[in-house]
Amino acid sequence: MKEEFGIRVDDTTVRFERLLPGYENVDREPQKMTSTLLVLEPPHRLAFTFGKPIADNQYTEVEIRLTPQPDGKIKLTLTHSKLPDRKYALNISGGWHSHLAMLQYKAEGKVPPSIWDVWRQVDGVYDKRYD
Repeated sequence: MKEEFGIRVDDTTVRFERLLPGYENVDREPQKMTSTLLVLEPPHRLAFTFGKPIADNQYTEVEIRLTPQPDGKIKLTLTHSKLPDRKYALNISGGWHSHLAMLQYKAEGKVPPSIWDVWRQVDGVYDKRYD
């Protein structure tokens, strides 16, 4: 899968996909984040609220799906939905892009560049892609 950029599904949703090595190559150390767990279906699906409320008790939501591929790789699909506006979508897209790049480097056993170097490479790109 050559496409590394996310796509804008509609006015309130962006989606990112990455093809990763199989499960045996992924660093499995736990990560911490304050959110509300919405769905937990190991090892294929996770959904949670994200960040601070965008309105009175309303949160954006992130869903991560892992789908095994015939070649032994895993397709990761990250969908961030219930976004309040285009500006919010632009703000989170560079971050998701950079974090997924870090994950892909680690899963492939490579030393990642600085996350900020990756972020700077895509800074402003999503503004053009989401027109």
